[in-house]
Amino acid sequence: NNRYLIGKVFSTDGEGISYIGWDNANDGIVTVKEYFPVNFAHRNPDKTVSMIKGGEYIFNEGLLEFKEICTQIMNSELTALTEVVDVFEENGTVYSVNAKISGITLEEFLEKNGGSLKWEQARALFLPLFDTVKGMNDLGIVHGGISTKTILVCRDGKLRIADYQIRNIRNVGSDLKTEIFDGFAAIEQYGFDEMALGSNTDVYGLCATLFRVLIGTVPPSAADRIS
Repeated sequence: NNRYLIGKVFSTDGEGISYIGWDNANDGIVTVKEYFPVNFAHRNPDKTVSMIKGGEYIFNEGLLEFKEICTQIMNSELTALTEVVDVFEENGTVYSVNAKISGITLEEFLEKNGGSLKWEQARALFLPLFDTVKGMNDLGIVHGGISTKTILVCRDGKLRIADYQIRNIRNVGSDLKTEIFDGFAAIEQYGFDEMALGSNTDVYGLCATLFRVLIGTVPPSAADRIS
């Protein structure tokens, strides 16, 4: 986009590839995510991205959803989400740019602080998160992966949700390479009775996260609990 210098890959998932980056306009570190769904995208010699033959519908459907989610978050005022600062199309795909945040996962934070928190400690941390999840769901965005691994404890002492992805990544029955978090994932994410992902999915994930924070253990898998 004539603006970002792309560095090394620091993570990959079924949805795409995340790179460390440098914003030349603002002289700052950013993270850049390239939409590159596993098994449905191909890297050309000129570094552009093309669709795998036969997978055009799945690639394009995911691309549009990826762009819409990132654009909605960029234009929102939801303070407990990791900030999207730019979204653009290039090289046959879409890129999102996130502000670099200093912090650790909630899981790491708990491990460093005895494994659990008292409600008095957790309450102030979680109340802004409740409002943000509701605001996110009101926009039609379902995270589907809320857990102690996708919530960051930032240096300012606040919690922020990271790793929002397209819905098919959070659904075991999807053709894409999925990523769900056992114990935090709701039953509809396991393809049970063709139930759809919705705001209920994120309520479950948020409650399971709070359970882990207060009790010190992860709830049993929803697939086991259903029986």
